Amino acid sequence: MLNFPNLKKEQIKDKIFRFIKDKNFVYKPFLSGESRIVFRDFSFICKKDKCKADIVAKNFFYLDYGDGFVKLSFENEIYSSIVGAELSINNNDDVASENNLPFGYYEFSAPYRYEEVYPESIFTYNKSGKATLRNQDTLKIFSDFYSQYIIDLNLFLKK
Repeated sequence: MLNFPNLKKEQIKDKIFRFIKDKNFVYKPFLSGESRIVFRDFSFICKKDKCKADIVAKNFFYLDYGDGFVKLSFENEIYSSIVGAELSINNNDDVASENNLPFGYYEFSAPYRYEEVYPESIFTYNKSGKATLRNQDTLKIFSDFYSQYIIDLNLFLKK
């Protein structure tokens, strides 16, 4: 929840639309409504040299707003490719790879027996389900990536 006590609902709405345009995000009118604006972003989280796979996120951000506040929530689909597939997205939000190179949904956790199959996973777990952090740098990259959306929106709306 972001608070802007000096801004009215219409001012916040106008600033959100300027933010979407400024960042080249995709406004989703069919998901938006009264007091809600939804937009989509499709961008790299991390390259293979740092995260052991190219990792790309399709994010839908839901901004519920009113006088003096914006409540932000989101849904995402995260994809990874260890073979360098170049991913693209169409107007229907379908994701595909150039030349049909393989990619898949990102696995945050992988069973310890499949660590080599999912080298990019942040966690591994054993038979009893106990998780172990194995890619702390990747965890920080994810955290920083998503925190930056909130920081950017907050700063933009405060201008």
